[in-house]
Amino acid sequence: MVPLLVPLFAPLLSRRQSIVSLVTGALTIAGCGGGGVGGSSLGAGGTASEGGPGAVGVGGPGDVSVAGVSSGGTGSLSVGSVTGFGSIIVNGNGVRIDDSAATVTDEDGVNMRGNLKLGMQVIVTSSTAVSGAVTAQSVVVGGELQGRVEQIDLGGKSFTVLGQKVLVLGSTVFDAASSPALSGLAGLALNDIVEVHGFLDAKKNELTTTFVQRKASVSHFKIQGEIRLKGATKLEIGGLKVDFATATGTPADRAVMRIRLAPAVPPLPTEWTATLIRGVENLGQNRDLYEIEARISDFTSATSFKVNGLPVNASNAAVVFIPNAAALLVGVRVEVKGTLTGGTLFATQIKVESDNELETLEYELHGAISGLSGMAVPGSFELLGSTIQTILFDNNTVFVNGTATNLANGRPVEVKGTATSGVAGTVIAAKSIKFE
Repeated sequence: MVPLLVPLFAPLLSRRQSIVSLVTGALTIAGCGGGGVGGSSLGAGGTASEGGPGAVGVGGPGDVSVAGVSSGGTGSLSVGSVTGFGSIIVNGNGVRIDDSAATVTDEDGVNMRGNLKLGMQVIVTSSTAVSGAVTAQSVVVGGELQGRVEQIDLGGKSFTVLGQKVLVLGSTVFDAASSPALSGLAGLALNDIVEVHGFLDAKKNELTTTFVQRKASVSHFKIQGEIRLKGATKLEIGGLKVDFATATGTPADRAVMRIRLAPAVPPLPTEWTATLIRGVENLGQNRDLYEIEARISDFTSATSFKVNGLPVNASNAAVVFIPNAAALLVGVRVEVKGTLTGGTLFATQIKVESDNELETLEYELHGAISGLSGMAVPGSFELLGSTIQTILFDNNTVFVNGTATNLANGRPVEVKGTATSGVAGTVIAAKSIKFE
């Protein structure tokens, strides 16, 4: 959720409140199993434009309802990973948000309508729910890391960009629209320019990725991490040496911040030039329902810590800890729910999320079947939600309200399944197909 995911540009700051609202609604609406994805910088480690995990919403024992449904609140904010389409679903929280009338842009304000992908980090701002329905006002997309691939470790399921280690999971989505299409980690090559979305562990300088996209060229590189000041105009971020003498923004020592860098071609520089620096910002107006899924970046105690730089106050005796407060540590991925007041998240529930859940994260898609290869098992079809997705089904797929013989082009279905790499990018292996 970031989350958060995660916002360096002034033009987007005016949309911050909208993003906050939408994000909460997204989390509430979205979700399929695995506890969700998210927790980057869109909501907590930068401005709304730089995207990242984190999210707001409901779903599960002890959860409160969507702001406006029962609380008469101020709308909702959801920051985190896209885990479904057919309306947008964020962070696996089981809530579908109607984004048909929302503005959908990247962190620079460029139109992204029709280009949202599973695993992308977004900030979704929604209006107050009406008759139980939540309507998105805006969706802002942005990853945490962008630069050239410097190392690839197939055995270790990782690669490195700007000195930051990127961990690849079974649920990581490799963009089929990349040219050529990314067919998994093996499809990457040294010096490829990629944008990476996911969960940052600032202390380890590691990013657990949810989405990878190859790009032909970019106007800038970017990285998020913990700052170490090394002089009046020098800093290090994850070991990367940076000169910020001409950058917009001021770095803060030991803070989790986002930095834009001038792009470079090999051989890469030993010292980079920063063009923009931005850190944690107030997410706008207060929210009576806010949820973020991210890693703990700073830890004082179980009642006072930060997720991606966002302060969390869990001092209220009524706070529910799952499984317990002792499980909270720096680097642990958590889902925090509560209210946002004055830039601090006052928690009502804190749940530790296992990284093992991300390996088999379940995505959820709603839409009409097209391109059906036949009703024989195994088979495949295309599903058009906010984006076209290839669906695979076999003897292990559970059919609800029908069987494989009922599949037909144009028929609306709900698909839940896991990501798997194919020759043309990531496809979804259906665990269940429900006729709607």
